[in-house]
Amino acid sequence: MAIVSVDDLNVILDAGEESGLRVGDRVELLAPGASEEEVVRGERERVVGEVLAVGGTQARVQVGVGEEVDPAGRARTTDLDPTASRVAPPRVAGLSLTFGARGLLGVGDSTGVGIVADAELTYRFRGPWFLRALVDPLGFGAGQGPEFGLFGGSLFAGYDHPLFEVGVGLGLLRVDYENFDGGDELRRGIATTFTQSVRFGAVDGLHLQVFNSFAFVEGDTEYGATRVQLQIPMGPTSWLLFRGAGGRYGAGWGELGLRLLAHGNGGSGSLFVTPAIGGGVVWTHAERCTDFGCFGSRQSYAGPTLGVSVEYRP
Repeated sequence: MAIVSVDDLNVILDAGEESGLRVGDRVELLAPGASEEEVVRGERERVVGEVLAVGGTQARVQVGVGEEVDPAGRARTTDLDPTASRVAPPRVAGLSLTFGARGLLGVGDSTGVGIVADAELTYRFRGPWFLRALVDPLGFGAGQGPEFGLFGGSLFAGYDHPLFEVGVGLGLLRVDYENFDGGDELRRGIATTFTQSVRFGAVDGLHLQVFNSFAFVEGDTEYGATRVQLQIPMGPTSWLLFRGAGGRYGAGWGELGLRLLAHGNGGSGSLFVTPAIGGGVVWTHAERCTDFGCFGSRQSYAGPTLGVSVEYRP
């Protein structure tokens, strides 16, 4: 059987009921020139899909996220199980661009608004390595009190296995907090950070990912910030996200999101969109001086958040 076209996770074959195909049949999709020996040796990925719809002379086969199918390839029926996996789909090499933003409406004693955004550029090599540039957070707060900005950024490198990731990086972080151990001393400014990242699970499957940083402030090593994401597969092209972040940069938030594959199969040309809802707080400290010394006076805006993030893989 020949492959007529490949559209996202759907593969159209030039065979249907007249060729004996039925809904539920399994079909192995082979790259041009691929042999069984190459598949067994691991030189070619085996892709087995399931027939979802059948016409007289054509059939539609569904494959999984991250599975590559060559439109110039061929197909054959098989007794093998489908290779698609929601929990641990294949690792996809290449570039990934992500931008997310969440708006906060401060309610209660202090009325104001805030924006907390983040941006990420990750390149995964064909081998088990990655490079990443991360801006987190990027935003501001404004309202009844003073206006202020939020900023943090890091450059990472690390090991990237299909089922886990470990990386380290260096960056900068705007810190804004009271050092109670030092006599209520107010610490504000730009600090150098050492950041670690770890992921347990597949990028497009079930995973827990954590970023954590330490900041070097005025000769001391202090806790900087933490970001956590739990991703749970819900369907062939949807994932439930629980994520949050916070630290000594003047913000903290948590949200529930639904990640959707809007276009593509997870590889090049794919687009993911994640609407999310949650809550958060942004704050700053203004220095207040008396006859007894100078202290930090905190101004914060807390309330519900509404956000969206977009990931594109060119």
